[in-house]
Amino acid sequence: MRGSGWVLATMVVLGSGVAMAQTPSETRASEPADAQVAEAPKAKAASEAVQELYQHPNQGNEAFRFDWKKVSLSLNLMAQAQVSTYVQKDAMVENGDPASAEGFRLRRARVGFYGTFQDVLGVTVVVDVKDPESGGTTVSAASLLYRPMEALNVALGTAPLPFTRGAIASSSRLQMIERPMAIQFMVPGSQLGISALGSVADGIFEYAAGVYNGQPGRYGLGPLTRGYLAAARVQVAPLGRMPRGESDYEQSPLRFALGGDYYHSDDNAIVGDAVSADVSLKWRGLSLLGEFLWDRRKPEGAPIVSPTLPAQTERMAFYVQAGYFVVPRLLELAARYEWYDDHRKVDDAGDLWLVAGGANLYLFDGYLKTQINYQHRHERKVPQLSNDVLFLQFQVNL
Repeated sequence: MRGSGWVLATMVVLGSGVAMAQTPSETRASEPADAQVAEAPKAKAASEAVQELYQHPNQGNEAFRFDWKKVSLSLNLMAQAQVSTYVQKDAMVENGDPASAEGFRLRRARVGFYGTFQDVLGVTVVVDVKDPESGGTTVSAASLLYRPMEALNVALGTAPLPFTRGAIASSSRLQMIERPMAIQFMVPGSQLGISALGSVADGIFEYAAGVYNGQPGRYGLGPLTRGYLAAARVQVAPLGRMPRGESDYEQSPLRFALGGDYYHSDDNAIVGDAVSADVSLKWRGLSLLGEFLWDRRKPEGAPIVSPTLPAQTERMAFYVQAGYFVVPRLLELAARYEWYDDHRKVDDAGDLWLVAGGANLYLFDGYLKTQINYQHRHERKVPQLSNDVLFLQFQVNL
């Protein structure tokens, strides 16, 4: 309970779909006045990038939180399990498909620790107990955050890049089960570095920029001559701060935003540049998102490739995504269309479009989420493969 330093969201009676949880107001009313802890000062407003990259996924509604004087400690437990019920014979996870065969898959199992001091200093440590991308246990995020003011936040450590709206969104708040293929293949993974982030005019303008080591998993200090990556994102939301996440779970008043991103990387082997642009809208349970991505990569030295193939690679993609809560804060329908070309000068199986649709069911105030998606993938320049997938995901995020 908050009076004793704990805020617990206790979820029981799963079969009836009823959450038996004591609210903070009920807790305070039932405790003696001298046992109550003074309310913490109002937290500083945070930019969308700060919220997604450096704060608890359930910020403000944490299931496990301890407050003591000027210090706050929160624990995040998140697990995602998938069930593929229909998988065509050519589907492969290695090619970006959600599954390779019918069956069960543990997608993520994550433990996160979040601490703050006076809402000015923050520390984050997130351990992926199950991480398919790395093949085992890994520290996916470890950062220090200094927040002297809303317009300026400085972070040092490992975190996802501030590049593309689709990449910075927390994996626990995705509207579709998996991110777009373009985000999975074109956006670098978490990096170690330093970044500056902030917002002005109550979130109407937001920015994020950073310099990083340039290679996922490199946790040493450099040197930067071995490779580096610089990334930046800006966003304008004329009607005010955009609510967090891809879905409009909060049933927001009308909000929309325009964003743009850029990164340059040089890892001593490949030099790359990338840009993206996005537009998003939320209104009373409706959410719309569209994003365009382009990148170019070329070897630093003489490429070891066939002389008939271009040494420089250009990729391009865009996707549009929409969702609507037919039952507010309970049942959402969602769909996405994506166009992707993994090499602009080569016709191959990487020239494709994908369409996916599904439904999301939120229970226990969103701590439990069940999703179902059907994805169809169509190769444009080669004979079409049979790689459709119907799959479900069950997520607990405390």
